[in-house]
Amino acid sequence: MARKSSKLPPGPFPFPIIGNILSLGSKPHISIAKLSEKYGPVMTLKLGSITTIVVSSPEAQKMVLQKHDSICSGRTVPGAGDALNHEQFSIVYQATNKQWRKLRKVSKEQMFSASRLDASEGLRKEKLQKMYDYVNECCERGRVIEIGEVAFTTSLNLISSTLFSKEFAQFGSSLSHEFKELVSAVTLCFGQPNYADFFPFLKPFDPQGILRQTKIYFKKLFAIFDEIIDDKLKNSASRIEKNDLVDALIEINQRDATELSRNDINHLLLAKYRWTFETIDDIKRVWWGIANRRYRDIICKERKKVELKVKSSKPLDWRGHGPKWLGENTWNKLCEDHWSTEKFQRMSDAGKNNRRSSADGTMSTHSGGSRPFAVHEEEMEDEYKRKVSKVELYDRTHRTKQGKGEFICDKAKRVRDAYDNLVEDNSLSTFNPDAWIEACGGVPKGRVYGFGSQPPHQILGDIAHSMRVVEELEILALQNLLKVLLLLLTTDK
Repeated sequence: MARKSSKLPPGPFPFPIIGNILSLGSKPHISIAKLSEKYGPVMTLKLGSITTIVVSSPEAQKMVLQKHDSICSGRTVPGAGDALNHEQFSIVYQATNKQWRKLRKVSKEQMFSASRLDASEGLRKEKLQKMYDYVNECCERGRVIEIGEVAFTTSLNLISSTLFSKEFAQFGSSLSHEFKELVSAVTLCFGQPNYADFFPFLKPFDPQGILRQTKIYFKKLFAIFDEIIDDKLKNSASRIEKNDLVDALIEINQRDATELSRNDINHLLLAKYRWTFETIDDIKRVWWGIANRRYRDIICKERKKVELKVKSSKPLDWRGHGPKWLGENTWNKLCEDHWSTEKFQRMSDAGKNNRRSSADGTMSTHSGGSRPFAVHEEEMEDEYKRKVSKVELYDRTHRTKQGKGEFICDKAKRVRDAYDNLVEDNSLSTFNPDAWIEACGGVPKGRVYGFGSQPPHQILGDIAHSMRVVEELEILALQNLLKVLLLLLTTDK
């Protein structure tokens, strides 16, 4: 299959009919990143009969999204988007035309204005507090939590409360599941691979029935929207507060139906319930990042117990032997998708080579793989006839001439100088944990720079570690989680 135009960017040679679909694999983002290393930041892929240009570098993306945004602003409409002519009314899929600008203006003024966001701040806090309370209750009762499901419910209720002033889902409850299941079904229709998207000649045949299913789900959702709108119109005289988005849209519709019709309102509301499986994955990554930092040492101990129990160092042999509190599915997933990977095994072997056991059997060594820190500390205490500070231990292990000469590398000197600038008392006999954390840029991978694999609490102290390091990292991670949860409210182009 020869390229029809020499102006297309380079890319892998496409197979007949299927093109480069097989090159994407099960993780397209990783496959595309590897392909870009070979073919450059701008490349051509043939997905079935669809020619696709992939832009991966920041410079090329800036060129496309800023300088040529008007040309590239059109969005490919998936087969499911044709249901009930959704592509003609949706703010997500319409071209940048008069109708789209009208809907964008309405959405911006009625939903994303500063006053509207300020007014809904308490509502957002309330929904997140409910999520926190539910998670806390599950922890106290020892119940396993599906974080993707929890985040989905929270986001669904957050949007529903903003739009309609009512919730459509409950944590751990079978009530109000109809709306939740409808949103999940629509998400699946738009998210699953559709043959008609890659081979447009199949669209009239709808071989997988995706378009037919989407029409059914859309009609059910529109019926729910219409019922809510009719109820608001019926009780408008008796209602005192009219402060949700639907109230504002109804007011515009009653003032001028040509500006915003009932059909426009339905499609606009539908577009606000944007949820993808990638969003769930993002939430799980953030959640696992927090859990990994907090429970790294606990899970490591459990892993060692299981390794001794089954008498095997192969992670796949550990499946089914994990602690009950973690859940069998979660433990097995760690065994299969994390500990058994080549990358983890390589890092684990390197870590073992870089560590040496101290006198008491604990793993506590210099990160360079030399003598254990415990040995350095014992020698220095014998020499000074007193306990030595962490600063003195750092100097001994990172400077020549017994800690009085040049630093062993630029980073070692840079961290030490930054620490001195942050503390008022530059005495070697004192140690400021907070200043050290700031000087070395945090605690990546649960390790304190300059002290090898020693647990952070041994270096920083229990109070400093728990109150400064963990809380700040968790606050940052939770902020990222909130950003992911609120992605549903930013579907405008």
